[in-house]
Amino acid sequence: MSEELKKKNNVADTSEVLYLGIDLGTSETTVCASNGISARRKSVVGWPKDLISQKLLGKDMLFGEEALKHKLALNLFRPLEKGVIKDTDGDLEAAKELVKYIISLAKPKKYTKVYAVIGAPARASFTNHQAIIDAAREVVDAVMIVSEPFSVGYGEGKISNSLVIDIGAGTTDICSLKGTMPEENDQITIVKAGDYIDDILVESVKKKIDGAQITKDMARKWKEEYSFVMEPEKPAVTQITIEGKPVRIDITKNIEEACMSIVPDIVISCRNIIASFDPEFQEELKQNIILAGGGSCIRNLDKKIAKELRSLGNIRITKVQDPFIAGAKGALALAKDLTDDYWRAL
Repeated sequence: MSEELKKKNNVADTSEVLYLGIDLGTSETTVCASNGISARRKSVVGWPKDLISQKLLGKDMLFGEEALKHKLALNLFRPLEKGVIKDTDGDLEAAKELVKYIISLAKPKKYTKVYAVIGAPARASFTNHQAIIDAAREVVDAVMIVSEPFSVGYGEGKISNSLVIDIGAGTTDICSLKGTMPEENDQITIVKAGDYIDDILVESVKKKIDGAQITKDMARKWKEEYSFVMEPEKPAVTQITIEGKPVRIDITKNIEEACMSIVPDIVISCRNIIASFDPEFQEELKQNIILAGGGSCIRNLDKKIAKELRSLGNIRITKVQDPFIAGAKGALALAKDLTDDYWRAL
């Protein structure tokens, strides 16, 4: 495109502008950039507890897996809970540093302008949107907040007469798309998602094995390896400690019960949204259900939800190809499609 045509169409010189799509998640934060860089990190920030730990680690701040590796020497913050930034000074500071860090991985200093679209939970309040904007404002020139399920649908090219089920760590967001930005009544946020499964699993195994020493991080790893509904791929056998002694146990049933704990609310919410959709397009909607987010990796979850919705007629659920990056890719696609005038207005 010539420089004259770019000006006529209000399109910025792409060599000078970096577009970013960011999925700011409870468990993980992902960035996809127009320069081809993509990165994903655990949504964890840590500061050394004292001078000894600072000297040992050689850094003033650690992020992601590196922070988890040294968590005993750090004041550790997971700034997002149930899809929103916690309202404490430490968590707000951690959120800002996390956003700045994930953006830095895309090498923004090489560009004169940086524009970002950030995915947020479907029903996040204005206050939480503002907190996210404030976190990004220090390192980008303009930022736009969209609902996470909308960014997924945009990236999949299905923003009309479709239904997105986005199961993250903190929330499950369910949203019908009509070819426009979703309105409040188009979206439902459920606070039963990946973290909820972890909590159920911890309590279930502790109840099964008296004296079992289990952490939420352990449960999360079990879930990531074994999660299923209906039929397991393999028995879930793992090792725990009881009073310091290693013991191998079978937690297959515990895994299934924990994963099933989020299904009823998802099914009820899907039924409500489908029933409230324009009846002329309901059949098309039921053929365009997209399952996304880390929770979509639960074995047979798409089949289970479809089975529970079968009384509504023929249901077709498609899983996104890469659930850990789909939201950020969709946000990037939207960022690149917006005109330069729109970004300047923001």
